[in-house]
Amino acid sequence: MVTKAMRGNLLGNAGDAFGLIGAALYDRFEQEDEIDRRVRKAFVDNIDKAPEQSHAERAIVEKILATASDIESKGRRVPGTVGESVDKFSKWNQGESSAWGMTKA
Repeated sequence: MVTKAMRGNLLGNAGDAFGLIGAALYDRFEQEDEIDRRVRKAFVDNIDKAPEQSHAERAIVEKILATASDIESKGRRVPGTVGESVDKFSKWNQGESSAWGMTKA
């Protein structure tokens, strides 16, 4: 007779085994760096074929760059976030505070 405790232990062991198998397969086939390299290469190879930006698109890019510059110059880096994949800043504007995160490519 299989008790509840034994069933839980058997399922726990099976879950651990599947977890180990999944981790081993991920380690074997993980190619994030290779995929990133291929995406960057495809971008560089095809940038000449990209259409011209419209006036509205240029305005959006300029606004984003201005916002990033404003955050970097007037914002304060959130302590303990140096070296993370997202630069985190806090900014106070006219009595209101806001949090900003920027990824850098």
